[in-house]
Amino acid sequence: GTNDMTRTVLFNNTVSEELKNDYTLVLKGHLALLNAIFPNDTKASVLDGLARQYLWQIGYDYGHGTGHGVGNFLNVHEGKIRISKFSDTIFKEGHLISCEPGIYKENKYGIRIENLMLVEKHNYEFLKFKNLTFVPYDLRLINKEMLSKGEIDYINSYHEQIYNMYIEKIEDKDWLKSATTKI
Repeated sequence: GTNDMTRTVLFNNTVSEELKNDYTLVLKGHLALLNAIFPNDTKASVLDGLARQYLWQIGYDYGHGTGHGVGNFLNVHEGKIRISKFSDTIFKEGHLISCEPGIYKENKYGIRIENLMLVEKHNYEFLKFKNLTFVPYDLRLINKEMLSKGEIDYINSYHEQIYNMYIEKIEDKDWLKSATTKI
C-alpha cells in the first residue's frame, strides 16, 4: 500500500518557547481533526477549520490544503478527495485521507504533523476518522500547559499504543521508551 506521513522532530535540545507554542498549536489542530465526529454529508471545507482554528487565533494560516486522498499503487495524492478551505468533498466510509496542518515562519522553521486517517461510520448519521499512523509526537516540542486534559490523555494513549506495538520489533528500546513517555 501507499503511505504518506510527515513529522517535525527536534534534532538538538535547543527549543524556544515560540517553537514549542507553534508546534503545540499545530498539534492541537491535528488532534481536533483526527478526533472529529461529524454528520454524514459534511463538506470537507467545514472540517478544514478544525485543523486551522488554533493558528487563526494567533493570526497565522498555512497555504496548503489540510489533507488529500491517498490511493494505492503509489498514488499518494488521489483524486478529488481533499480537505481544504475550498473543498466540496463529502466523505464516505472507506475514504483514506491525510491530516497535515502546519505553520511556516520564513527564515525560522516550518512545522507539519501528518497522519493518515480512514473514514469510518460512527453511527447511522455520523462519521469519524480512524488513525492509521503510529509515529510518536516529539514531546520536547510540546507545551503541555496549552493542552486540554482530553488532548493529553489522547497523546498518552497514542504513545502507549505505539510503545506496545513496536517494543518487540525495535532495537533501540531506550529511545522508544523516552519517545512515548507520558506528558
